[in-house]
Amino acid sequence: CDKCGVEVARAKVRRERMGHIELACPVSHIWFAKGIPSRLGLLLDLSLRNLERVLYFSHYIITSIDEEARREAIKQLEEGSSREIAERQSAVEAKIKEMEPKQATVDEVNQLRRNFVEEKTQLEEQLTVDVEQLKDLRRCTLLTEDQYHELKQKYGQVFEAGIGAEAILQSNREAQRPR
Repeated sequence: CDKCGVEVARAKVRRERMGHIELACPVSHIWFAKGIPSRLGLLLDLSLRNLERVLYFSHYIITSIDEEARREAIKQLEEGSSREIAERQSAVEAKIKEMEPKQATVDEVNQLRRNFVEEKTQLEEQLTVDVEQLKDLRRCTLLTEDQYHELKQKYGQVFEAGIGAEAILQSNREAQRPR
């Protein structure tokens, strides 16, 4: 073309000169993401809606889980909880011993013990919730941004998660890796 300087050539010539471009990050072709049935969705066992949430940067997807780190995190949670309970129990016992010379009433001592039992129950329930949360982490689980940041802060060494086509590619690689 004389105006813009682009060479006008036949289709055969253009096909021979086709170039290869390399993208900065992975992308998902619409045929594989939106087709019915979604080929990527079938491969990763994700619904089309959930696949789109990840591809369009709305949700994070867990790409891999480190089982050894998960076991270690559960062990640390249990040890921390039992240590916390023991510290609080010794603090209550020390407080009761301080109250003995002051002629504390039975009701005051019982109230301290009831408070300790309530705190102990709350700590045990929190431990149960945290352990279940860790055990429920699975590959290809979708997380909102808030959930992702909360879990990453608590258990960052246990899992890896990503967003977009790069995360789908990583999940696909994890799924195809021999066990």
